[in-house]
Amino acid sequence: MKHIFFIAALMLSFSYTQDCEIGNPGWPSNYDIAPSYEFNLYITAQIFIDGIEQENGKIAGFVGDQIRGTDIDGSSYFPPSDIWLYQFPIYSNQHQGETISFKFYDETNNLVILLNETYEFISDGIIGDAFNPFILTGSTANCEDEACMDLSNIDFGWCDMVLGVAWNGYECEYFSGCDWIIDDIDYSDYFFDTFEECENSCECEDGDIIDDNPCNPMECFDGQWYEIIIDCMEDMGVPCEGGLYIPPDEGECCSECILFGDINYDSNINILDVIETVQLVLGDGYNEIVDINYDGIINVLDIIGIIHIILN
Repeated sequence: MKHIFFIAALMLSFSYTQDCEIGNPGWPSNYDIAPSYEFNLYITAQIFIDGIEQENGKIAGFVGDQIRGTDIDGSSYFPPSDIWLYQFPIYSNQHQGETISFKFYDETNNLVILLNETYEFISDGIIGDAFNPFILTGSTANCEDEACMDLSNIDFGWCDMVLGVAWNGYECEYFSGCDWIIDDIDYSDYFFDTFEECENSCECEDGDIIDDNPCNPMECFDGQWYEIIIDCMEDMGVPCEGGLYIPPDEGECCSECILFGDINYDSNINILDVIETVQLVLGDGYNEIVDINYDGIINVLDIIGIIHIILN
């Protein structure tokens, strides 16, 4: 069950376009990410933006809007192949199946770019190596063409000089500061001379939706962005009686309460679950949802337990 509320959006951390964001994203280290997950894979990647190999920058892997692994230390040079490599883990609580997407922080242009490739998670996977890296690609074309960048996170300095009218993520406003050039990046192209020009270029149309974050999508009403807050039962502290909360699929917000024994997640416990559990036992696998006696092992005792659930 989900509860949905509408509130006016006061601040957005993403840009108007879904293909790029402006500013340093401040991604966490893997030391902060790893404790929340049981499984991992490891990626060795080479990154090309607009066809140019990236020697500097940061990369993060995502499942939906969740950061699952990062390389925030930057690339390493590999002399035998004369290439620059990014090496990082990806974490999950599922053995396989989650779709990983990637974003790259271009330090030179101060842009976060959504990369083109995705990968399906598989536990203990080794994706790419120094001689045959996993190739990731992206483009700044959409970023460079976007006139309505969210400038709310850019510090233009303490000066009172009016720089112009610009987009703050949900509406146009006057920005003040010391200069349009910050850290050698020129933001002058993202400013307008008048509110009318800014609003004509940037204001949303009723019905427009931004769903980068499935738990907090944005929808346009009367030319203004509103945030939709989805309140999940697990986050509200509602227990999953007789089962476990299973993490949501990509593009979904809320975890689903799955009953113990329902290994195929079809909301019915029947002979199909018994068959799949038998296959799990034969393959020496593990799935917490059918560990009926909580002993950390899937065996004939769990199969008997599932049959008992079906009969009763």
